[in-house]
Amino acid sequence: LDGIIGQLNDKQSVYIKDIRASTDRLARLIEDLLDLSIISSGRAEMKPSAIFVLALLQEVTNGLRTIAKDKRTDLQIGLIDPDLTVWADRDRITQVLTNLIGNAIKFTPARGKVIVSAHTNGDAWAQVSIVDTGPGIASEETRKIFDEFYQVTRPGKEKSRGIGLG
Repeated sequence: LDGIIGQLNDKQSVYIKDIRASTDRLARLIEDLLDLSIISSGRAEMKPSAIFVLALLQEVTNGLRTIAKDKRTDLQIGLIDPDLTVWADRDRITQVLTNLIGNAIKFTPARGKVIVSAHTNGDAWAQVSIVDTGPGIASEETRKIFDEFYQVTRPGKEKSRGIGLG
């Protein structure tokens, strides 16, 4: 796709893009299964450090911007204090935010909007909020959304891609 081996015709480009998407999906599945194995075994090691929340959210949203653009979804960062800092494991927080924002994009219809913001309630806690114009989650299903392999049911819609490990 990057032209290293020469110009691709339209048909080749479509096939290569499909291969890349499938490979990316498989890599994410393997990564999720490995993470689940590590977490379930109690071997998950946290490496906390000071993190500027705005910089982290910019990094995560920039990584998801292509997906949002392909879905014609407007991905925005709302108001955030540029000095807001948290003490957390950067890799784990990035993983959580990528999953949550990615799901917001995934389930927001085309021409929808996803807004990521953060605030603090003083010195003790910071809260990141992801608001989207998608269909939402039925209140009776909210208690299950962090269960392994669980996916929210969407009447009249085909099952979404993934296995529910995000």
